[in-house]
Amino acid sequence: MLDVTSVNSLKTANDELKVYPNPGKGVFNITLDTQATGNFQLSVTDITGKVRHKENIAISNGQFYKALDLGKLPNGVYFLELKSDKAVYQTKLLKN
Repeated sequence: MLDVTSVNSLKTANDELKVYPNPGKGVFNITLDTQATGNFQLSVTDITGKVRHKENIAISNGQFYKALDLGKLPNGVYFLELKSDKAVYQTKLLKN
């Protein structure tokens, strides 16, 4: 089970962030089904807090999918965050 956190009341029991495969070798599939819509920032940080990937995304219909290629990063533990002004979703990634 992945650790998912939301810090906003817009998160409902139906909100779900999935990342697979996890652990993975480089390409991680990210899906988010949510009540929250709008502009989000997707970021990946390493265990030292260094941002290794960042991009802006838009969620308009409550669903998001992305194949995120982290193949150039060294093996290790990373933290994925999807954040807007209304919601925050976080999970841990293991690249091996």
